[in-house]
Amino acid sequence: MKIGLIGCGHHGRTRLSAAMASITQVELVSCADVDEVAAARTASEWGYASHHADYAKMLSSESLDAVMVSLPHFLLKDAALAVIASGKRLFVEKPAGVNAAEVVAVRDAAAAAGLSAMVGYCMRYNPARAKTHELLSKGAVGEPVQALACKSAMPLTHWNARLDKGGGQLRWHGAHIVDQLLWMLGGKPIRVHAETQWHPETGADRDTAFTIAFEGGMTASVVVSARLTRLFDFVEVFGTSGRIRSEWPTEIIDIQSDVIAEYETPARIAPVLPDYNEMYRLQMSDWVDSLLNDSPPPIPMQAAVDVYRVIDAVYESARTGAPVAISADEY
Repeated sequence: MKIGLIGCGHHGRTRLSAAMASITQVELVSCADVDEVAAARTASEWGYASHHADYAKMLSSESLDAVMVSLPHFLLKDAALAVIASGKRLFVEKPAGVNAAEVVAVRDAAAAAGLSAMVGYCMRYNPARAKTHELLSKGAVGEPVQALACKSAMPLTHWNARLDKGGGQLRWHGAHIVDQLLWMLGGKPIRVHAETQWHPETGADRDTAFTIAFEGGMTASVVVSARLTRLFDFVEVFGTSGRIRSEWPTEIIDIQSDVIAEYETPARIAPVLPDYNEMYRLQMSDWVDSLLNDSPPPIPMQAAVDVYRVIDAVYESARTGAPVAISADEY
């Protein structure tokens, strides 16, 4: 597969390019960034045959099968649409835009062109989260009733601190935790209620607590914060036949299950800490396999739409103080 990259910042250079360089079925053809020094460094470091300051020129002049897009949120949609318009298959980093409408535009353009489009939610490839998903899929806790989740992070300081650039903690880190909940629980959210503390200088969301109500009566309570002094990232699910909690980056899983005999007594699964970059390698390898086999992408654009249906509703609820319904026809 002949691969291109749009966006040679830290993530595109040190995460995506590093992962792709380890995959034998891939040829890294070209990369592009408005910072030509960054583009040249990325090409030299990972073996891209050429580099460009203008991704439009790269798309029109290079022979590519697929393109990765890793840019600030407010630039993702236009670059993704340009990739699709050039007839190339797409990998776009989460959250794939600044709101649901932008992601729907990308999803629909790819579908109309008959092109594969994948969104990058790398935490699905985290070993502990993948194991938690597997156990929940096996019914380890019975019918899920309630979930708790938290994602804390350092304060944002650049474009990602500005709402008009697609920043804010909800879109920067909260997108991951919402995707984790939707992926693990498998339910359809129907209502959101939120409270937010706004940054006094940037105006962006800094701390948000919200609930998600799902069809069938299941609920989730979520905290996304930039003011906690330590990193917290966990998902905990309580069900009719047990409970399970998955921590990151410790990779610890705590479980008690009335369904799986080995976990009838509360147990702790503590895997060896993996290489942090491994989840990117697994994610990108899965994407390449889907391209080679002409099969659906492992994480379709619809997943990004679903995440933004929730996040858009959280912002609206935080501003109005009222619950916000997510109607079925919005899917």
